[in-house]
Amino acid sequence: MSFKKIESGTTFPNSEYVVKIDNGDYQLLRDTTERLGFRDELSLLRFAVAVLGKARTRSVTVTDVDGERVFRPSEHLLLKDAEPVSEANTPNA
Repeated sequence: MSFKKIESGTTFPNSEYVVKIDNGDYQLLRDTTERLGFRDELSLLRFAVAVLGKARTRSVTVTDVDGERVFRPSEHLLLKDAEPVSEANTPNA
């Protein structure tokens, strides 16, 4: 799986961030886009960022065929000195 920030000789303005998505992450992105009926991968990413942008904690509740599940990022995705957020009993994503 791979998400990579594109590093190049070009300096991007503060309003732009270029990411390369390949391997398993790209396949998951494509499969999810199709399964959920989004127009394209960019539309799915826009939705995901908008949802996380509205979150007041680092967790997201997802409803699937088995009911509701709460997800939060694995510790290795967070800054070491990130302020703790009370989110007991939520699985890592």
